[in-house]
Amino acid sequence: MRSGRFIFGASCVLAGVAACGVTEIDPISTGGAGAGNTMPPTSQGGHDAGTTVDVSSAVSSSSGGPGCDEGVVVDTEHSIRPVDLILVVDNSASMVDEIAALEQQLYPNLAYPLDAQAVEAQFILLTDHGSGPTEVCIGPQLAGPGATCDGLPGDITERFHHYSTAIGDHDGLCQLLDSYNGVQDGATPDEFGLHDEGWSTWLRQEALKVIVVLSDDGLACTWRGEVFDDANDPTLTPSSSQAAVAAADWDRQLLQRGTFHFGTLAHRNYRLYTLVGLAEPQNSPIEAGFSSNHGLVTSQCLGATSPGFGYQWLSRLTGARRYPSCNDGIYDLMFRNMAADIIEGAADPCALVVTETEPYEADNLEVEYTPGVPAQRERFPEVADAAGCGTEDAFYVDEGIVRLCPKTCERVSEDAAARLDLIANCPPIP
Repeated sequence: MRSGRFIFGASCVLAGVAACGVTEIDPISTGGAGAGNTMPPTSQGGHDAGTTVDVSSAVSSSSGGPGCDEGVVVDTEHSIRPVDLILVVDNSASMVDEIAALEQQLYPNLAYPLDAQAVEAQFILLTDHGSGPTEVCIGPQLAGPGATCDGLPGDITERFHHYSTAIGDHDGLCQLLDSYNGVQDGATPDEFGLHDEGWSTWLRQEALKVIVVLSDDGLACTWRGEVFDDANDPTLTPSSSQAAVAAADWDRQLLQRGTFHFGTLAHRNYRLYTLVGLAEPQNSPIEAGFSSNHGLVTSQCLGATSPGFGYQWLSRLTGARRYPSCNDGIYDLMFRNMAADIIEGAADPCALVVTETEPYEADNLEVEYTPGVPAQRERFPEVADAAGCGTEDAFYVDEGIVRLCPKTCERVSEDAAARLDLIANCPPIP
């Protein structure tokens, strides 16, 4: 057991884009441990993006008060949330090479790396299924064993789904909105008549939503009378950029349509990654693409029609990376880079998995919160379960996972540099 501190690596996922430094267009249980209990280490996986620092004694304790014994810091790491990936793939004639690369690399270099890190990833494809050069066929390594390119796609519950509909040069995101609730909501039916209810029924409430757009063109489509047109506008100032406005308008519609899953303007629960026709990075590996903090890329890669300005603004808005779609020869490396970024983003800032290798007394656990802005640290007490969460800051333990109560989670998530420790053996002061 080491005296270490875990640092939130991805709290901006729930805290909103401003916490990530991107402000360009943001308009838009097991119960409490009983006496004498010993909590063993858990075997649940996770992504350890933390660092360690020494623990000091300047602590305000909710249960023990100032001067509470420091106790022992228990090794923990973030719990990893499930991930729902929605892939929107352009089926236009210029996309033959990109589609072939997607089919070859999706499983070994995006799905498999997520599996290897115990991420419960579900893939939802919105694109035309089939064996043609501009159609998409995903094989049985990811799809079901009955999947055939000339027949039906092979859906697997909570693993793989294919809503087959043709995606044009510019309309992928309008098709995404349209097919959300299926034919009863006016959507174009799945071509095989399989999913009249739409693709939203597959989404999991607790999952981080990841949208991946693969196209070599820009955003220009109309949905229910609202136009989303980036006008191939390279303007860098959000207030005067048609592309920025189109992105913000589409983001607003998605959040209105799917608040339950995609979050709100203040707390988005999705990232939109782009594989579009932007030019390659000059000062970093091509496979790393561009981070959300990098400015708008105004030039395009060889063979592309547009740098995809509307998609770029959405990636920046949601804290996701952007990749050049023309480089189909390195989709393996780009997908692996994307997988690593998704794993980091799926780290739950309000839940810790115990990785401690030594038994420890769990009679009196506390969670210590260190604000990102220098301030006195606090310790939160444990309650029996989620039902015991009230108006005070607290946490509970659910099947070996330490979870902050909703009010506490909201408070801590707004602090992008927050730090948490699980403290064992800190007896209350009489």
